[in-house]
Amino acid sequence: MEQQVLAVRGVGGYRQYRIPAMAVTPSGRIITIYDGRFDFDDLPGPVDLVIRTSDDNGTTWSDQEIFRKHDGVSGFGDASIVIDPSYGDQGRILVFYQHTHHAGFFESEPGTDLTNPNIAHVGISHSDDDGFTWHHRYITDQIKSDETPGIFASSGMGGRIAFGKFENRLLQTFVLRTEKELLSVIGFSDDHGLTWSLGARIPAGNETAITGLNDGSILLHSRGTPFRLSGRSYDGGVTLTELGPDKALPDPSDNGSLTTLSNGDLICTHNHDSNLRMNTVLKKSHDGGKTWTHGRVLEKGSSAYSTACELRDGSIGVLFERNAYVEMVFCKFDKEELGDIKE
Repeated sequence: MEQQVLAVRGVGGYRQYRIPAMAVTPSGRIITIYDGRFDFDDLPGPVDLVIRTSDDNGTTWSDQEIFRKHDGVSGFGDASIVIDPSYGDQGRILVFYQHTHHAGFFESEPGTDLTNPNIAHVGISHSDDDGFTWHHRYITDQIKSDETPGIFASSGMGGRIAFGKFENRLLQTFVLRTEKELLSVIGFSDDHGLTWSLGARIPAGNETAITGLNDGSILLHSRGTPFRLSGRSYDGGVTLTELGPDKALPDPSDNGSLTTLSNGDLICTHNHDSNLRMNTVLKKSHDGGKTWTHGRVLEKGSSAYSTACELRDGSIGVLFERNAYVEMVFCKFDKEELGDIKE
């Protein structure tokens, strides 16, 4: 397994790097985006989103650049990337993130007024030229209702339905805070990310990874403890069935990832530990996520959020937090390096 450290605490102008998002464009370009924090706090605060890319399957990387820059006390964070290969000649890249001024997710007021500093917003940026130029806007008014003071996009990577009745539907999950509960919800778009609707709610859900399976259905994994929540949708994300803990996926309530490989197999990442953010693993399923039979340990020690993708050369890349959030690490390995899982 090859490893590279892409960011280190205190290097490059930031005291802390957190929240890895990663995706691969139709050209094979790897895009990584993560928080650059001037202190150790989450939003609200002066947080930038920074970006690095690779055009050779992760061998070399561009210099770190600012993707979305804070202004005073305002900041941007918690990125998630969705790839739409069906748009235009080069596909479309969409990046979700939270934008805050005085109030974050837990302090945000009801409403969608962009001039109100006490409302946290959902921003989205898109590129139709493989990430060379970007257009920025907000979709808070599309997805936030009066009963939802707080909403943000689950970080990491969204998904897409590639086959069946809902072919080319884009998927992105969100975390909601209502007056009574914290939960997550499936969001979807049928117009290449221009407009977004909310579908099935995930009771007790938190940050949720989502992917479209080759039979046209949807699988999701939500962070939880002592196990990750697993659920399925057979109607494009409008309703949810089979929601419950997957006992093959221990979890200390940490954000992991889930994606469908080109051959239809699935991979997921999570902490194989129900108590601590450590022992980050990648697992593979040959049966649509019913069982997870192959895998490997990426980091036995302290490690947290992770996002995994299939690279253009057929290998697997994972971006994850290591050593109590000191490092942002990219690792790469061949699928043949996955061994049998023995519980």
